[in-house]
Amino acid sequence: MEYGEFLTCVKRRLEEAMPQARVELHHIMKNNQVTWDGVTILPEGETISPTVYLNEFYGRYRAGMSMEEIVRRILAEYQENCCQPGFDVSRLKEFAYLKDRIVFKLINYEENRELLEEMPHRRVLDLAMVFYFMLEDEALGLVTALIFNSHLKVWKVDEETLYQTARENTPRLLNWELQSMDSLLDEMILQDMREEFESEEAFEEFCGITLGRDKRSASPMYVLTNKERFNGAGCMLYQDVLDRFAREHNSDIYVLPSSIHEVILIPCVSSPGREDLCDMVREINSTEVAATDRLSDHVYCYSLSEGILKL
Repeated sequence: MEYGEFLTCVKRRLEEAMPQARVELHHIMKNNQVTWDGVTILPEGETISPTVYLNEFYGRYRAGMSMEEIVRRILAEYQENCCQPGFDVSRLKEFAYLKDRIVFKLINYEENRELLEEMPHRRVLDLAMVFYFMLEDEALGLVTALIFNSHLKVWKVDEETLYQTARENTPRLLNWELQSMDSLLDEMILQDMREEFESEEAFEEFCGITLGRDKRSASPMYVLTNKERFNGAGCMLYQDVLDRFAREHNSDIYVLPSSIHEVILIPCVSSPGREDLCDMVREINSTEVAATDRLSDHVYCYSLSEGILKL
């Protein structure tokens, strides 16, 4: 089957499996103009449902997975993530209920112009600050959802209120962390090695020895993100974070947009040339970073004397 036929077939099979539910296909624009196709299943009386994305399922179908198995897995994913009894959906219409859980993240402005027409946002250099809420609920677990203009109409709040709320909440809920590139690479390598140790104690002992060793040549690069390591590039806008780092190194700071999840800080006094950095960012974006995670091809600089972040 071609892709369009596959989507239609999935919808029909789900309707046969759940005849009392409303099954709908959705074409969803994600970050950087990447579009995904998803399906929602709404049993009678329900008003909220998780979206199960179908693009990867088509790849599995092309690789030989049967339609029966695909439908079974879609239903299992729906059941795992569907709204459990006891969650009051109407509370999502109350700004007071969500106010303390509204945060911001950064995305590319030009690559998301169409999406930004439907969303409250703030322009930041070549980026856009957009807003979402993080909701922890006993029935749902952790839920995140982007905030659109339609939300503001329901909540009866303006963009300035949303902006100020997110600026206050984000550093509190998603505290920043700064780690040298060397120690981060050590951590990633060690985690890959965890299963090779006979016990957790042996692994922890090895980590202590390895991470405590003297390095012969330390990288001047530092990774800035948040404690979740998710949508962490916005940490470069937290108050005093860049200024503190710049003062510690007595230098202006280059800020490399590694992805929407983190940025890399390099003191200018120990950095390669600006053009080399720009070339490196463009190369990594085109070869290593998923399309939905790309932030920018531009390098930023924090000026210690001016106290501002600029292109």
